Amino acid sequence: MASTPLTLAALATSAVPGLQVFGVRGHSFGTEGAFTAAVIASEDAELIVRVPRSSAAEVRQSCNLAVLEAGAV
Repeated sequence: MASTPLTLAALATSAVPGLQVFGVRGHSFGTEGAFTAAVIASEDAELIVRVPRSSAAEVRQSCNLAVLEAGAV
């Protein structure tokens, strides 16, 4: 799936009720290239939205999510 910053912003507004995007720009994680990412400017903050580019990156992102969910308890 080809993802541009605007596509990622659209996905974020679909996933987060009430999110209003005021700006978006590309973001890179150094030379790793495992994710396509964008910085989204909302009314209150700047948010990073990313999608994995490979199966390995998807597994890594799932592990990160599990850790975040465990810390939210």
